[in-house]
Amino acid sequence: MEINLKAPVVIRKKILVKAPVGKIWDLLSDVNQWKYWQPEVSEPVLEGPFVAGSTIRYKVLRVSCLMTLLEVKPMTHLAWSGQSNATTVTGIWNLEEVPEGVWVKADSSFEGRQAWATCWLLYPLGFLTIWRCLRKLRSAAEKVQ
Repeated sequence: MEINLKAPVVIRKKILVKAPVGKIWDLLSDVNQWKYWQPEVSEPVLEGPFVAGSTIRYKVLRVSCLMTLLEVKPMTHLAWSGQSNATTVTGIWNLEEVPEGVWVKADSSFEGRQAWATCWLLYPLGFLTIWRCLRKLRSAAEKVQ
């Protein structure tokens, strides 16, 4: 699966995390705990097990979001899609273990009528949101317990 590279907004970011891949995966897959490492996320609820076909409801800065897990390959890959404000968002996260740690790669595409109309604003907002999420994930995963 790939994001739509022809969408009006495409964002690709990656970050090196110096933590075990299992810890990173646990942070990503324990949906009900997202709010503890992503303060802008509220009311996260996983409906069903963390497998393809399950849905996740949450709010980001008071905007209600619903996403469906499309692909789940534990410790390596996560793909999802959802709609919010007449925009379809597709996200793909890949975890790649390297000697220095784990590369976490987040690719997203935003498409639909609203995405075309507001791509000038959606790109910087989406970019900052994804970059902050990656940095917060790294911080939480690298935290010594």
